[in-house]
Amino acid sequence: MNIIKFISFSQLLVFIASCNVHASLSKDIDDWLKVQVPFSTIKIKNSIHPPNSVNGILIAATAKTDNSEPDYLSHWTRDSALVMDTLLSLYEKSWGSEQQAYENLFWDYAILSGKQQKMGPCQPYIKYECEAKGGPGEPRYFLDGTIWRFGWGRLQNDGPGLRASTLMRFANLYIQKTGDVEKVKNILYTPSNFQSVIKADLEYIAHNWYNKCFDIWEEIDAHHFYTRMVIRRALLDGASFAKKFNDAGAAGYYTLQVKNLEKSLEAHWNETGGYIMEQIELNSTPERPRTQRNIATILAILHSYNHQEDFYSPISDKVLSTVLQLQLDFLNEKTYEINQIKFDSNNLPLGVSVGRYLTDLYNGTIYDSPDHSKDEGNPWFLTTLAVSELYYKAALLFQSKPVTITKLNLPFFEFIGADMSKLELDKTYQPNSEQSNNIVSRLLVSAENTVRTVKKYVGGSPGTMKEQFSRHNGKQLSAPNLTWSYASVLSVDYYRNVIKNS
Repeated sequence: MNIIKFISFSQLLVFIASCNVHASLSKDIDDWLKVQVPFSTIKIKNSIHPPNSVNGILIAATAKTDNSEPDYLSHWTRDSALVMDTLLSLYEKSWGSEQQAYENLFWDYAILSGKQQKMGPCQPYIKYECEAKGGPGEPRYFLDGTIWRFGWGRLQNDGPGLRASTLMRFANLYIQKTGDVEKVKNILYTPSNFQSVIKADLEYIAHNWYNKCFDIWEEIDAHHFYTRMVIRRALLDGASFAKKFNDAGAAGYYTLQVKNLEKSLEAHWNETGGYIMEQIELNSTPERPRTQRNIATILAILHSYNHQEDFYSPISDKVLSTVLQLQLDFLNEKTYEINQIKFDSNNLPLGVSVGRYLTDLYNGTIYDSPDHSKDEGNPWFLTTLAVSELYYKAALLFQSKPVTITKLNLPFFEFIGADMSKLELDKTYQPNSEQSNNIVSRLLVSAENTVRTVKKYVGGSPGTMKEQFSRHNGKQLSAPNLTWSYASVLSVDYYRNVIKNS
């Protein structure tokens, strides 16, 4: 759901081996993305600095049209960072007036972020009821850029990590395109100024990653795999970024915290169940039961992975086992009825509609009953597309890396339809071997099927995208024009194009 963890085409093409994967890509998906991607890009741009907002604001969704929809007409630290990240691939290819327009968007976003980082707990609401805490971990803001003062799940420490990562990637690209190091140094990263935007976020997460906070879904105060993974990525990149600006002390401290984070992440592996746990030290009640299998773990991989290392890569046994079990949770007919529909109207195969977690109760509105007996969550567009993106990335990696068949990943390969007669437990197959090519092909077919599922329930070509679609009939639900939904389309299309252009 990256959203794009920005990597240039030239870097990713290093992954590509000689096997022909194009036959595994589908024309109907080609045709749909050709119209849905430009449409989604327009929707994203329309969410930036809408009417009655200050420069730098990016709304999570358009205004609700009735009481069945939630009010997401606000700026979220997380959502804005992830969505701005998708625009980096467009900025990379831009030039002239278009390049200048993108740079203006990013500088507005950075300058607003700097102001928001410095806001005190209840500024400017001293005379009003206010529950804000202030600082980089605040999750939500009004259209005028001020802190959302009402009750909310705060603090959320994934936000400043994601924002730092997005702005570091922008800064590196900006320097490549313009050579203007001084502007980056003055606004984004000044070693001696802990209030420069990137520096402020890096210092905050480096000194707070070990504290409990609220999760990506804003529901649980605990330790989260997603939060820790995106903070690790930000600090790892931050150490390199600090070195560029001769900030050796900070670089060393960030590197130390990365090592500490990696140790803490070991606790998120459920050895007995064979999956990554999103939360540890969480509170679960009979009224609000929680499951540790959560699509946030897959989003964590997508939003933090870098091809230059193997730490929790998209092809690791643990990740493949986790994404399998998540899909099995939602395949049960008692969970999502629509997953019993195996083909679209053209008799083309569909993938699995995926929600957040099995016991999810949120349907986009206030809960329907006091005891939650009638509440039920649904599949989301961004969570379903996250599975597709993981599959595309895994296919890219397996074209250059060997695959070893283990007890942990064998069920996954069977699930995607690999030729099990050719696979032997504990045996390693080299890239471009018959077995490896078959796995790559099946990953791509599975990715295409899952995109086709989204295509079916979007309904148009192109079509608007809400947050969720009904588990019973596929009707779109919850927040209208969810910006993150559109960004997920761009992210999937990006990696799919890497495969097509190889």
